[in-house]
Amino acid sequence: MQHLRFTFALLASLYLVAAHADQNAATQPVQSTMEAFLVEVDSEGKESLQKTTTAEPGQTIEWKVTFSNVTANVQKNLVVSGPIPDGTEYVAGSAKTDVAASLLVSVDNGRSFVAEPVLRDVKKPDGSVSREVVPAEEYDYVRWQSAEPLAAYSSQVFTYRVRVE
Repeated sequence: MQHLRFTFALLASLYLVAAHADQNAATQPVQSTMEAFLVEVDSEGKESLQKTTTAEPGQTIEWKVTFSNVTANVQKNLVVSGPIPDGTEYVAGSAKTDVAASLLVSVDNGRSFVAEPVLRDVKKPDGSVSREVVPAEEYDYVRWQSAEPLAAYSSQVFTYRVRVE
């Protein structure tokens, strides 16, 4: 059975816009981590998360993205983007965070982000155009724009799920 291997290359897909985004990585006031967890469901329907680096078709992975302020200064305008890796599809409604944040999604490889529902124009055979909702399975990035500053020496956590195709 073919396994989908998650790599640290996905971390390169994450980025943030913070007060000091122009500094080099060694002096960034905000540091990020991204972890993958296999979502397992027992016979009673209770979920558990197991840290993983591989997954098989049909399995669900929860991505946990943590941004930590390593300075005594408040950081503002945090923007967190998470990729939907090739070979997976976003699980609708799974993006979560405990901080006040706007959720945006992309269907064009991160070139643009919009709030849900994502709409597209579809040309009908008669030449007319109608608007349809893009299914969540077609998203390729999720993004949060945090409305809360990242306090000194604190963290904000963002999670979302993907299903392996």
